[in-house]
Amino acid sequence: ILNSLASLLADLPAAHFIARKGFTHSMSLAGGLLFIYITLLLLAGSNPMLLIPAALVGGFCTAPYWLPYHTLFSVDGKKDAFAREVGWVGIISQLCAAAGPLIGGLVISFWGFSALYFVSLILVFLSLITLLFFPDHPKPEAPKVSDLCCYAKSDDGRKWFLTFWLAIFEQDTLAIVWPVFVFAAVGSYETVGGIASASLLVSLILLFVSGQLADRLGRNRILKYGSLGTAISWLILGSARGGGAIFGFSALLKSARTFLSVPLDAYTYERASKGWAFKFLTFREMALHSGSFILLLILLIIWKLDFPPAVYFFPAIFGSFGIFLLSGHFGDFGEKLGERLRRFISRVRSISD
Repeated sequence: ILNSLASLLADLPAAHFIARKGFTHSMSLAGGLLFIYITLLLLAGSNPMLLIPAALVGGFCTAPYWLPYHTLFSVDGKKDAFAREVGWVGIISQLCAAAGPLIGGLVISFWGFSALYFVSLILVFLSLITLLFFPDHPKPEAPKVSDLCCYAKSDDGRKWFLTFWLAIFEQDTLAIVWPVFVFAAVGSYETVGGIASASLLVSLILLFVSGQLADRLGRNRILKYGSLGTAISWLILGSARGGGAIFGFSALLKSARTFLSVPLDAYTYERASKGWAFKFLTFREMALHSGSFILLLILLIIWKLDFPPAVYFFPAIFGSFGIFLLSGHFGDFGEKLGERLRRFISRVRSISD
């Protein structure tokens, strides 16, 4: 919770820092903060109170990195091929991430958590070296709070704010709840790492396919099928028991959400490329981090009330199914979305009656 709150509070200061110092300095700052964050986690083994500043520093390093990343992607990317470019970037990320959980699980099992932190520090240092070869980009104009508030009140702003909230509900449930659920079911770091790596590899080829299909067949159609498939996969995953079943359903979930995330990211970059890119993406970061904060509060309430484990998946189901309801109306939010939601609510009421 502290981490997501710190991320939210850092969004506007990070945007103003980027406007003054530029994208390279901002990403360098993020790397330095990440180095401090991992160091604090390493030291927290002997002093748990260090987890508090670690959570704050971890939140502060988010915006200085992701704001430049998304802004430059939207500015430098090909406007008619955003989905394919998102797919290729995802493939590169997945190739690295697929080995991460398995190697991490082995490192923890043989040498403990401390060794994993040292490996992470080395990787952070190596990533900072790449910034030496980063091309120059003009500094953006700093966003004003009044402009962001006016945009949030518009139809387009309300649509995107709701979309980002729904997306982060699904995304953070995957990042926070899913690993805990898998470990509770199988009880082994190696098995958790193996399941994560294998399911990532299964979805790897689909990143390429989803990018191609989204640009050729239309992002609305792919987003609709992907979000509905993701919601159904979360429903099924809650009933999974045993390593084999969890692997199968995890692969299904990762495959389905690929057809959700790729067209949705492509839509985001397309919207940013139409103008007001840096301010729109600052608005995006604030929406995501506020949604993440609310989600964590919801998960805390679920935990305090001692609900069954499957209940923890409800935010992800709600988020992915909500995006399904929104799909097809990214260019016309207003009355069409309201009408669709009203029809859905009336159907639910008629069934319950």
